[in-house]
Amino acid sequence: MRSEDAYLLVLALALLWGGLIAQLAHPTHRRLACVLPGAFLCGLFRLWHAPACSAALYVLLRAVPRASAPIASLAFAFGVQLALRLAPGGLSGIGNGLHLVLTLRHAALGFHLADGAPCAQSMYEHVAYSLSFYGLFTMPYLTFAQHEAAIHHGHAHRDWLGALAALCRAACYACGFIVLRERFPIAPIGTADFAARLPWLGARLLYAQLSLAQVRLRLYCAWSVAEAAGRLFGLPAELAASTDVQTIEFGSCARQRVRAWNTSVSRWLADIVYRRAPLRAAWARQLCVFAVSAWWHDAAPVQLRYYAFFLHVPFLLLASAAMRTAVYEPTLALLRARAPRGVALVARALICVHEIFVFIYRAPTM
Repeated sequence: MRSEDAYLLVLALALLWGGLIAQLAHPTHRRLACVLPGAFLCGLFRLWHAPACSAALYVLLRAVPRASAPIASLAFAFGVQLALRLAPGGLSGIGNGLHLVLTLRHAALGFHLADGAPCAQSMYEHVAYSLSFYGLFTMPYLTFAQHEAAIHHGHAHRDWLGALAALCRAACYACGFIVLRERFPIAPIGTADFAARLPWLGARLLYAQLSLAQVRLRLYCAWSVAEAAGRLFGLPAELAASTDVQTIEFGSCARQRVRAWNTSVSRWLADIVYRRAPLRAAWARQLCVFAVSAWWHDAAPVQLRYYAFFLHVPFLLLASAAMRTAVYEPTLALLRARAPRGVALVARALICVHEIFVFIYRAPTM
């Protein structure tokens, strides 16, 4: 079984478990039903340290002054991540993916404690939130308060129709992914044989566009299955969804696409990093956001490509905005005024294709 198929299989099992949780009404039962599969996943993918780290963070946050809680949780979460990367063997693959979510949860707890937001009243609540299966295997990220609201009130707000719609979208994305994976594999791109087989540049660009689309479809499928589980868990649509596919595929600018990709992580970065960074200039805070994102995405061994990509994204966004202002918008305005309507629509479609190609050109290295 391919790794992609195994990944989707585990997601499907998580969805079935989410359906079971939807039948439970008592918060104690719902919390237990969330933590048991989460603990199983941590054990299955060698995250045996996760419960102990979560308990240690609980003790740490109770020991330090509330004003020091943000830096304590941030240093603890990213310190554990660094230690695991430096350890022999390190974390990679699915195990690293699970720990990424744990890092987000642990790093944010101190900030929410300092803000006076609802926090765990016991070590069990704290560990149960950290290891909760919902959002652990894939997104979305939930704050402790959002997770507790779903534990206590989600039974009354479960959305079966929303879950069914998300599953239908997931099935469509999965079919598209399978077709593109078989017909347009990514591996040949960039090889000498690829250039010889498709000597025309336009054909190579079209192949790359179709091939890289499978990366997005795979993630759309996973996030849609997670959204279905979230709807059964009782989350509102804006929290259950992890991405805005329409904006990513047809958005009017690169900045919109970046914000629409993995929206719960974008909210985490905006809340924890961008708004709180001790920097005045917006560009400096934005650069800080992408530096933290690069560190968070990294794996063992260190992948310098993450830093190369994320640290140049702010400049990519500036270039995209300048290109839109100087070239795209004047050209479209001129075509709308002087050319037949169909010409302007074709030009708009070509601009959209160009921007989405620039946005996802890095996909083979991610």
